[in-house]
Amino acid sequence: MVLLVCILKDYRQVEELLLGLLELDITGATVLEARGMGQLLVQEHPLFVGARDLFPGAARDSHMIVSVTDAPRSRAALDLLGRIAGPLDRGGAGIAFTVPIGQSVGLAPPFE
Repeated sequence: MVLLVCILKDYRQVEELLLGLLELDITGATVLEARGMGQLLVQEHPLFVGARDLFPGAARDSHMIVSVTDAPRSRAALDLLGRIAGPLDRGGAGIAFTVPIGQSVGLAPPFE
């Protein structure tokens, strides 16, 4: 089991990703609105306005999608994300990663 975490800057991609996750049989995901470090520093601390170029995408809110799934589905989800959002290695698009899960409770089958 892994925790799949996707952080996207373009809110229009969130719905497309969620629909794609359903097609991959990933049926439990949580979407959180988030603010990135750059957004907080640049918008709320005038001292950092000159550093705006260090934080691409800082003008937009982030959307974090988290889900517990198995490793094969997480790989398929990351591939799907690449098709939806394009290469995430360009600055300000978002990030995605997985984290191994040791134990969990409350998951619906087939993950119990």
